[in-house]
Amino acid sequence: MSYHELLVNDIPISTLESVAISAILRASDIAKEGFYSSLTIQEKSGPHDVVTQFDREAEHAIIETISNTFPDHAFLGEETGSRGVPASAITWVIDPIDGTWNFARQIPSFGCSLAAMYQNTVYVGVVIDPIANELFVAKKGYGATMNGKKLSISPRSTLSESGISLRIEMLKSVPENLGVLRRSGSAVLDMCYVAKGSLEGFVDRSINIWDFAAAMLIVQEAGGIVTTLNNTPLLLDPAKKQSIIATNGLIHKELLKWISTEKE
Repeated sequence: MSYHELLVNDIPISTLESVAISAILRASDIAKEGFYSSLTIQEKSGPHDVVTQFDREAEHAIIETISNTFPDHAFLGEETGSRGVPASAITWVIDPIDGTWNFARQIPSFGCSLAAMYQNTVYVGVVIDPIANELFVAKKGYGATMNGKKLSISPRSTLSESGISLRIEMLKSVPENLGVLRRSGSAVLDMCYVAKGSLEGFVDRSINIWDFAAAMLIVQEAGGIVTTLNNTPLLLDPAKKQSIIATNGLIHKELLKWISTEKE
């Protein structure tokens, strides 16, 4: 550990990073093994919001891996909810498989996401694409990487040359030269694509903390901007769904002009 390394509740940030990577790799192995397996699919809020046994297995593996090193830490998982005391402990925010609908339909576009949060600040974020073998890692103040290579956002500065992940119905009107619309079905992957410069923007009207906590830090540490559609900071509130716009920063204002800014 270097003398000046950031400590998060007395824990070196590099230690949090190392444990996070170990945990997400376990989840990735489970998701990859389950991808072409026989799935038990259950609906949650509707037919497009589903969960499989591998979501639960991956989340359990993440919690187990982290608890082996940090037994007093708290967890906030999409599938298992909250455990521990988030107000006084480092809290790990988990989306074991983001893009479960794709996963359940054997579409190879989904990611595993994990963030370490303390006192309303995300300090470590990791996202992995199990099929493409792309591992995105960010530490607050230390930058972001993909498979060890430093990430940086795209230099494109106009909508006409940009790639945007959004639903077309979110636009008040369609600009004549909008660029290219692409949506993978995984919020965490599309945000990471902004971080690595493959896309210039990602927009969603309603998103949970586990869908953005890790990827938000990755975008920010790559040089991008993440706000709500009202251009305010996102809240790290597990009880609140929020709108989100993540961009390279250069198209942020222009993209916001075309999106509804009605109150959330």
